[in-house]
Amino acid sequence: MKYVQRLQEDWHDPRAKTDTMVEMQLFLAQIPGYDPTQANELLESFLVNDTADKGEKDVAYNALKNLVPQNVECEDAGEYSSCSEQLNAKLEQIKNSTNLEENKRL
Repeated sequence: MKYVQRLQEDWHDPRAKTDTMVEMQLFLAQIPGYDPTQANELLESFLVNDTADKGEKDVAYNALKNLVPQNVECEDAGEYSSCSEQLNAKLEQIKNSTNLEENKRL
């Protein structure tokens, strides 16, 4: 129940919500004989609740985007106002690309 409460409290904080979901999945995976399929599908749907496409790529994209700290520091954010904005832009490029080598470079 503590995870459900934390999800409710953190619902509007994407990073905290994603962290809670990851912790919940790790906790549930420790239960002997537990089949995580339904719970994982439900938790993944929470990550993409604002998008039309709910495929694996979008789940991964939203999870990574939500885990980028807003106060991350880097030497040069380039044309972006912050390093987190730069990282999110690169994630967006990767999401929309099928070029594996280019995605690795980003």
